[in-house]
Amino acid sequence: MKTQKYNISIFIVSLFVSLSAIAQSKNVYRTSFSFIPLATSTKQAGNGPEGSTIMSQFEFGVNKPFWGYGLVYQYDQHGDFQKDTGLGLKLEVNYKAMYLDLGYLVAVERVYDDRTYEKETGDGYYIGLGGRVNFGKRYFFNLTYKHRVHKIKKQDDTALSDPIIQTDSYPLLGVGVSF
Repeated sequence: MKTQKYNISIFIVSLFVSLSAIAQSKNVYRTSFSFIPLATSTKQAGNGPEGSTIMSQFEFGVNKPFWGYGLVYQYDQHGDFQKDTGLGLKLEVNYKAMYLDLGYLVAVERVYDDRTYEKETGDGYYIGLGGRVNFGKRYFFNLTYKHRVHKIKKQDDTALSDPIIQTDSYPLLGVGVSF
């Protein structure tokens, strides 16, 4: 399990360094990695666990004047027993350093180590408000506040009669590169 965490970390750092090396002054593409510790609550029919976690998000996007679009990947680990991932599309409206982004998470998966079922799947969405502060010609700090909703529809391969709605609101702090 720890080897998998290290491999993912090495992959993300390597990708960031590689993109930095090929970065050009055109600033057409933008990629960033952000993370933050957060508190979360999950409810089904009024009951469910609450706790703390570390949320991370990787984005790759195309930057146009006043707007952009791209892909987003979220990884959320709740202690040693639960890992949430989300993969989706994002649309962004920006003005100078400020931006508003909307995302649709096409695939959401929650994997467990301590339950009778192995995983839950569904979809979701988020809305975020943030800002980017440049340092150097290509690099930026990223600070955003997001509100995310996951709608879990299946446990393993069984459809749920009452979907699980997970709602999180959290800030993210990260770094990125434009190329």
